[in-house]
Amino acid sequence: MKISAEALHKCEPLFGVYVGSMTSVVAFQRRLFGSGMLPKDLTSETLRVLSSYQIDRSQGTYCLLVNGLVWDAEIVLRTVYETFAKVTLIASSSAAERDQLVHEYWNELSDIYDRKAASKAAAAQRLATDYDPKSVRVFAALQDPKSFNLEVKANKLARSRIEQRWSFSGILHRLSRDDSKMAPIGPDALSHIYGMASHVAHASSRALELMQDRQLRGSDLVDLEVGHVCRMLSDAVSLLCFGLYWVDRCFMGANEMHEDLRTAFDQIHAATAPHQDAFDRSQDELYDGQK
Repeated sequence: MKISAEALHKCEPLFGVYVGSMTSVVAFQRRLFGSGMLPKDLTSETLRVLSSYQIDRSQGTYCLLVNGLVWDAEIVLRTVYETFAKVTLIASSSAAERDQLVHEYWNELSDIYDRKAASKAAAAQRLATDYDPKSVRVFAALQDPKSFNLEVKANKLARSRIEQRWSFSGILHRLSRDDSKMAPIGPDALSHIYGMASHVAHASSRALELMQDRQLRGSDLVDLEVGHVCRMLSDAVSLLCFGLYWVDRCFMGANEMHEDLRTAFDQIHAATAPHQDAFDRSQDELYDGQK
């Protein structure tokens, strides 16, 4: 389901602002990790690859938006939220906690994923034996203990707790309860938009209701469509700016967001705010009537 041609046309200047903002963000990320001032360890490398992954998913969101595919963009943007949470969790933790988190991320979580993948591959192998014999070796390889760690190192409850800690909701819960000076403010507020994107990803009834709502709109449809794009463009840039701010603070001791990140953040918000305000005004009668 694509947005209207009129809405897409109104968004074209915003796409240009997004590209300019992202150019600054990407340049900052490359300078930060290529400066030679960061420690060469697993923590810095983990934050480097995670922030790079977040950049790529942000650009993937943009590619869908320029084609008017807003619901598909929501699904990819959900990954930007996921990555931002992991970057912020690691970067805002103490040095001792960072080491523990990175070890858990690469080792304990990886072992859990190996065991789950092997279990699922076994079921696929059984089916492939009768219907796709050429694929049997692929599924068998995923169960090879020489390549994957399939030993049980923790009971089911312990494994479940590890996975929950690294889920989006688990990370937000931990960040929200952190009362240290390094803790980000109000991370639990991200759960609403993430939850709506999850409905789209999971094809829930709520997702279909959202799409049906577009069909029932009247004169406010274009404002709604443009506002939707604005929110996603703003999120894609903002989450990168804040994630990289925490990385900069973690390693370089920065107390304020770097000027390059702040400029990118301000540019995308200045460009999108008028359109979001226009949609808000189009809803005044609706909300005034609810008072």
